[in-house]
Amino acid sequence: MILVLIRHAAAEEFSAAKEDRYRELTPSGRSAFQATAEGLRRLFPNAPRILASPFTRAQQTAKLLAQRFGNAPIELCDELAASNLEPFLEQCRAKPGIVFAIGHEPVLSIWLSHLTGQNRHFEKGAAAAIELGPSGPGELLFYADPDSFSKLNERAFPFRLFADLLMFRDRMLHGDHSEDTIHDLRVSMRQLKVMLYGIKPLLPHEDLVNVLSGINGLFAYTDKVRDYDVLLEFIRHADEPSAALPPFIRGLRDEQLSALLAAMGEENAALSLLRLFRLLASVDIKSCRKTSRKRFVSLIRKTRKHLEALDMTNELALHRLRIYCKKIYYSGNLFPFAAKICGKNILEQSKALKDALGAHHDLFVCRRLLENSLNGQSPALQEPSRPVLAQLLKKQRQTEDLEKQIRTFKKSLRF
Repeated sequence: MILVLIRHAAAEEFSAAKEDRYRELTPSGRSAFQATAEGLRRLFPNAPRILASPFTRAQQTAKLLAQRFGNAPIELCDELAASNLEPFLEQCRAKPGIVFAIGHEPVLSIWLSHLTGQNRHFEKGAAAAIELGPSGPGELLFYADPDSFSKLNERAFPFRLFADLLMFRDRMLHGDHSEDTIHDLRVSMRQLKVMLYGIKPLLPHEDLVNVLSGINGLFAYTDKVRDYDVLLEFIRHADEPSAALPPFIRGLRDEQLSALLAAMGEENAALSLLRLFRLLASVDIKSCRKTSRKRFVSLIRKTRKHLEALDMTNELALHRLRIYCKKIYYSGNLFPFAAKICGKNILEQSKALKDALGAHHDLFVCRRLLENSLNGQSPALQEPSRPVLAQLLKKQRQTEDLEKQIRTFKKSLRF
């Protein structure tokens, strides 16, 4: 279960003219809370269960939040004003799903400490997400104030690629399963991983490993869908097109798409992205340039070393070179200093080589995928696959142009 504790937005000052429970939000408080509301909507694509203290300022904050989720219903919860944690948790666990709870200080800070062992004072409009198990302490997934949410919404560094990932996840979960959306989702994840590679020394190792494990898991599902799309395209343009193969392959592709959507909707995927938000919010921006610069220089050295020992018959070695080229090219897009270090020519050559290696890798993967997919199938399907497999193998063995591009890239790295 994921519990999100949220402090109400800025309200009227206390005065003898109005009882505390009836104090209302100020116009500036309403405006400032929009960043939190939008940020939470990005992080949580499905409508949560919203609980609010009966105090006016909490109910008004809950209403602003509910509007971002299609005017989701709001439940009043007396425990949020009375600081009764155990009855509150019982009410939360009565229904499965994500719970947003809008309350007050110092209650929220006390509850956060009790649930996670973390001590935080909640600013007005701030939120803390906690993963709660059936028993024992919970994990603080993130604490964020309105400023952090504003950076996410405005796509400021280092949140831009993360915001892209959330956007494409949202599109897919709400029905857009097009090849373009899956492609854009993959690019955002790939670039995000390169950015994390560049600032890796600034991030807690264990947290980064857990986050990357979740991202790589999702990426693997997109890989499978994309591989079937590439295979379908090749079959359609084969010298001897088959009418039987495309429907069969498309059915397998749809199975992988269903698995991808299921994985994106799982709690583990959501937890990985919430932890990633926490990591990005903790980044010291001033340290990023120096750290990522060192990492980029190290990447160039590793690429040179890999090229010196490259075996053109080793598919894993070629795939590894492709990964190096991607990291160099995406670093050029992410970090402005990259072009100054190595020059635009290397960035251009790395893009050309990564594309060429990608096309070569696609032939290898498509051949294996088609062979494995047809294993144990009827002769009616296996027979038309033979000319397609022969063409894939023939094209895969045509490496003259690829070898030439590798030589050109190797020369460009001698700067």
